Amino acid sequence: MEPLLKAFLKKHYSSYLSGCKRNLHDLVKIGIGWLLMGSYKIIEEIGVKLTELIQNKLLNIGIIDPLNDITLSSPDTGKLSLFLYQIVENIHSKNQNILIDNDSNIKHPPLSLSLFYLITAHTGDNSDNNNHLLMGKVLQIIHDNAILRAPLIPDSLNGDELRLILNPLSIDDLNKIWTIISESNPYKISISLEVTPVKIESLRERAVERRVTERDIDYYYHKEDEND
Repeated sequence: MEPLLKAFLKKHYSSYLSGCKRNLHDLVKIGIGWLLMGSYKIIEEIGVKLTELIQNKLLNIGIIDPLNDITLSSPDTGKLSLFLYQIVENIHSKNQNILIDNDSNIKHPPLSLSLFYLITAHTGDNSDNNNHLLMGKVLQIIHDNAILRAPLIPDSLNGDELRLILNPLSIDDLNKIWTIISESNPYKISISLEVTPVKIESLRERAVERRVTERDIDYYYHKEDEND
């Protein structure tokens, strides 16, 4: 009786602890997107991917030459500009849990950002007809690709997703932004696009404090004396 009871308890108690440890590890990996984040290069990479998306959808449209007329700069250059005018921290992802990198290290959570682009059409058409056609097509592209996944996002984010959100700005806000970035040209029809969440990996790590995860428990069967 004693050996059987001892073996049963030892086997199932150890399995229970091992299962809890494994499930917790999986929850951390799945729940907060373990390793689905980019390096400091991710902002530049997203600009390239966003340009490629619009380029591919504008091929054979005929309004502009998408391979040469789209720029990631202020509206003073190109016929369709994607100007990154603001970067803010994504408050919805601010209070993230720490990342368990392995059994010995804990990584700090990534910096989660929202990128804001001012997209402006300025084809050189004095009547603005082509500008309106181009902006209509760009809006259609954004609407049809509101959630980006691989291969439309940087490789470092594979398994994750980015959202494209139209960011409404008042005429006053648009005029202020336009005045700052393009003093020499009159205002052209523009939209503000938010790309989020953009995660930049933290390089801060600290060692995991070692704790007891398993222990052997000996159980003894004691038979009382019949004379007691």
